[in-house]
Amino acid sequence: MKIRPDEIAKATVNQQTRKTTKEPAERFSEILKRTMDSPSVSKQAPAAAQPPFTVSEIQFDAAISTDDRTPVLDRIERVLDGLEQYTTKLAETSVPASELEPLVARLEAENAELTSELQNLPDGDPLKDLLNKVLVTSVVEVEKFRRGDFL
Repeated sequence: MKIRPDEIAKATVNQQTRKTTKEPAERFSEILKRTMDSPSVSKQAPAAAQPPFTVSEIQFDAAISTDDRTPVLDRIERVLDGLEQYTTKLAETSVPASELEPLVARLEAENAELTSELQNLPDGDPLKDLLNKVLVTSVVEVEKFRRGDFL
């Protein structure tokens, strides 16, 4: 198909004649002023922003003193530290599985101790819920290692 210059001129003329005349659009400032002046717009002060999220304090059961909780919290922290060391070594591809074995054995020992502590805590205790979550995570990681998932 050849394009000739006289056809280009005809197409341009046709396009120009097809354009319809439009009424001039209202300016934004005019619309805004009319809207703000209308009686339906209330002139109230803006509402105060609400905090996005609040965290309530953990209320421990009065039957168990804080001193009795400290050893459990220390054990939970040791398990979390052990899990952190385990994941760090696991991420290093050059570390053989034999170097992970002592970490996994220590996690298993801590899991056994914490399981007995879990049974001593009353139901509904926030510490019991925390301990349960930590134990589930730790036991799953130990079992994955024993199954050979990471070898």
